[in-house]
Amino acid sequence: QGGLMILSGEDNIGDTVLIKEAFAEANYNVRLLVIPNGEQALHYLRVKESARDAPPPDAILLDGHLPLVSGRLLAFIRASEFLLRIPHLLFLHEREWPKVREEFGMGSSPSLAGSSI
Repeated sequence: QGGLMILSGEDNIGDTVLIKEAFAEANYNVRLLVIPNGEQALHYLRVKESARDAPPPDAILLDGHLPLVSGRLLAFIRASEFLLRIPHLLFLHEREWPKVREEFGMGSSPSLAGSSI
């Protein structure tokens, strides 16, 4: 199977459908791995970080309201040189960005590491 492999941390089936439709409408060849909770996403990324012989996802999409995303999962990504090289996007309401930027010492750009898709 070709195309990008994208990890999506998303617990809302409707949002997952929208993400899949957006990639399909844009004619992107994407394999979407949906992980419905923050604990499973954290476990998956820990395994990918330690088992570097297995390819990591090409990109990471995270629902900022997924439990653990705004805490341990973001901290884990921010602390991992390996994971910071992977483009990632965090979906939050704009009024929530100041808190996230402050908590994780980010600049004004609404991204985790300056990477974007």
